[in-house]
Amino acid sequence: MKKSARSIFFILSLMIVFSVSCGKGGDAAADKYADVKETSTRYVSLVETCAREIEAASDGETIAAALNKMNHGLEPVARMLIMLGKQFPELNNPSGVPAELKTFKDKMDAVQPALKAAIKKADTFASDPVVQLALGRYAEIQKILE
Repeated sequence: MKKSARSIFFILSLMIVFSVSCGKGGDAAADKYADVKETSTRYVSLVETCAREIEAASDGETIAAALNKMNHGLEPVARMLIMLGKQFPELNNPSGVPAELKTFKDKMDAVQPALKAAIKKADTFASDPVVQLALGRYAEIQKILE
């Protein structure tokens, strides 16, 4: 899951630069990072919901449904980030998160253990074909970000 954590950090870094480069105008730093904050919040919500649903699940169908819902939300974000990474090659250095975004980065980091636990539980149902498909889709999205 180290790749997953690196992917998340890469996503946040790309969103930060995208917001700075292409964001809405305005004088306040909050406006400058509005898109990054919104996207980070959406990511955290997707992961928290998925983790909560998988934690409560007792069958493969429920686990697959939770993964598929998360995958559906993550895929468009991943594709956009790849496009931005090509447009802004300097984004490959994930250091230097602005102070205004530290809270959002911390929230993204904080959901990683829940995501790891959810994937681990989903793996225990990997013999179920619907779970296999959902985990496969999740792996495909992770590969997009590598």
